[in-house]
Amino acid sequence: MTLTRHTFGAVTKYSGVALNTRAPLVPTSVVRDIDGCEVAALLRQFGSPLFVVSEARLREEYRQFHGAFRALYPETEVAYSYKTNYLSGIRALLHQEGAAAEVVSGLEYEMAEQLGLPGSRIVFNGPYKPEADLRRAVKDGAWINVDSFDELAALEEVARGEGIVPRVGVRITARVTETPWEKFGFSLEAGLAEEACRRLVASRSLKLAGLHVHLGTELPDPRVFGDLLKLLLPLMERFERRDGVRWEILDLGGGFPNRHRYARSQPGVSPEEVFPAFARAVVRPLKVALRRLRSRPRLVLEPGRALVEHAVFLLTTVAAVKRLPSGAKAAVLDAGVHLLPTAYYTALDIAPTEPSPLSVEEVTLFGPLCMQVDCLATGVRLPPLRRGSHLVVKNCGAYTVSQSIQFIHARPPVVLVSKGQAELLREGERLEDFIGRDRIPSDLRRPPGANR
Repeated sequence: MTLTRHTFGAVTKYSGVALNTRAPLVPTSVVRDIDGCEVAALLRQFGSPLFVVSEARLREEYRQFHGAFRALYPETEVAYSYKTNYLSGIRALLHQEGAAAEVVSGLEYEMAEQLGLPGSRIVFNGPYKPEADLRRAVKDGAWINVDSFDELAALEEVARGEGIVPRVGVRITARVTETPWEKFGFSLEAGLAEEACRRLVASRSLKLAGLHVHLGTELPDPRVFGDLLKLLLPLMERFERRDGVRWEILDLGGGFPNRHRYARSQPGVSPEEVFPAFARAVVRPLKVALRRLRSRPRLVLEPGRALVEHAVFLLTTVAAVKRLPSGAKAAVLDAGVHLLPTAYYTALDIAPTEPSPLSVEEVTLFGPLCMQVDCLATGVRLPPLRRGSHLVVKNCGAYTVSQSIQFIHARPPVVLVSKGQAELLREGERLEDFIGRDRIPSDLRRPPGANR
């Protein structure tokens, strides 16, 4: 006989956080439906696993973020970070709401073009911009943030060849966070940012008109923007007064958090307070700094996670329940790290679809891959699971679909839900999606065992 540890009364329809301190404090709210679509009905219609995008949540996150900054600085533009989630439906919805596109490759640039975005609505970043991509961006009038001296020289040559003098920005790195992103741009402290700006001022082919900074991901303290602006202002002031530079764009990048997860980590802070707090941390020192400048630059922000993470769910089903040698209970799900690579570095928000009025138990959740590392969570408290039980992974819109891989199992469909209706955003993969582009040399096409 096996004895199973249970915790009394931890999961109900109205509960918040489970209290058994032997396991991580994770949300244990029940998710029965998403925007009026029952989880069980979605799985019956589209199969399991299944990504689900909430249209209402996606629009709300954008409006709250954009509104918080526009209320304090009307000259604010949001450029959605494409790499966060590539789904065409998500990108189209955000563009419908007013977002521009922030892209970091020629492939992402083509994605924006296919949705009909003009170059004037594209911000082109990244450390690798081939000549063909630079030429397209220059001809389209896209905003380019220069990342290296080699790129600067290549961009000058492209601009001369096209007979166009594009206005460009310089990407800068500054030591204001614990781990600066020094792979990118020009170091402020080492004087490289100053040198890059000088070269652009002297260039006959390019015009310096902006600065770009990206401090990192999921920034824990909004006050770092104030520290950053104190470093940027002297440089902006020097080039404005000495060289007549008119600063048209100040791009402070992304790194803004999912406000719902962020609020849980900050005692006494509600999700509604998060974006306004970041907006104040950016705009207040910016307005002080701008008193010393004649320029009134447009403020560009490049959120990704802050817009899409909270709007996406992954529905999954228990395939098997087993005991580990330690005696701990484990469940094998039909979704794994090939769909949720963020599980390697972020605690997942996993919820049941049915309440458990009497007890919960700690369980380790494995995915379906034939790999020991395919583990989504350990020590999660959930109602007793059995084969066929459904679970919902919340807050999984960032770097899941875009970083998911073809490995062992096909990637599932994605649907958009709104007011009780579900519509397909992406079809599930089939065999053809795995091997349809393969080519077999003629001498390998003989049946196995045939004479050569």
